[in-house]
Amino acid sequence: MLRSVYIYAEFNSKIDDSENEFEASIDDEPEVIADEDNFHFAPQNEVTPEEAKQILMDKIEELKSKGIRSFSAPDLKDVVIKIPRSRAWLHRQLGRMVEEGKLAEEDSLFLII
Repeated sequence: MLRSVYIYAEFNSKIDDSENEFEASIDDEPEVIADEDNFHFAPQNEVTPEEAKQILMDKIEELKSKGIRSFSAPDLKDVVIKIPRSRAWLHRQLGRMVEEGKLAEEDSLFLII
């Protein structure tokens, strides 16, 4: 323990703070630096709710055309990523399709009618 105190004291004695005139208080307002050239979010293509529903319907039609008559929500993960929407949104849409008679639900599977 004594050795670590000696090393700390030796290190701190070599730091020259005479040129550092920075003083800050907890009450100071932070300085905001706008650096728009170096910080950008990737543009995200907005998909309208109507387009998202159509993409979902197109996927279900694609499954139907391939002879697939049942699927689970995880089978549609590529749709969720593409549009982008949450899994909760997907489950709400599938539930509405069940209510409208476009799909039937059995256990955790959706049956294409």
